[in-house]
Amino acid sequence: MKRTKKKNLVLWISLVFFLISLTQQSYCTNNDYGSYGSGFVCVVFGVLGLAIGGAFLIWLANPFLLISWFFTRKNPIVACIVSGISLAIALSFLFFDEIMINEAGHYGTITGYALGYWLWVLSIATVFIGSAKNHLELQSAKTKKQLPE
Repeated sequence: MKRTKKKNLVLWISLVFFLISLTQQSYCTNNDYGSYGSGFVCVVFGVLGLAIGGAFLIWLANPFLLISWFFTRKNPIVACIVSGISLAIALSFLFFDEIMINEAGHYGTITGYALGYWLWVLSIATVFIGSAKNHLELQSAKTKKQLPE
């Protein structure tokens, strides 16, 4: 398969995982998979949580993911680095014990991670692994061209 098609495939697979993640619950608080952890709500209102800090800081993985999508076709090494940062931020959510669950400032204990969270992480990991593979293939092709026959 040509490199351009591979880059497009990585981008589309990642995008599909991301879009599906928006339709799913992301996490569970106090053993309740209620409306708090909706993927769409997390993306749309997560930016507001940046002022609060804590577990809401993982929202920052989204701009890095968008940047990595942009560079997936243009510069795979940049996409790999940026998606690696995004992946590290996304996985850091696993280290938080609680998250604010309403505008009154009440916190709930994070008791589980739902399909939406894992699809979001998979979306980021797809770009990371795909970009790394594309970069290594590109480097290998350049090396082969430079070798004397």
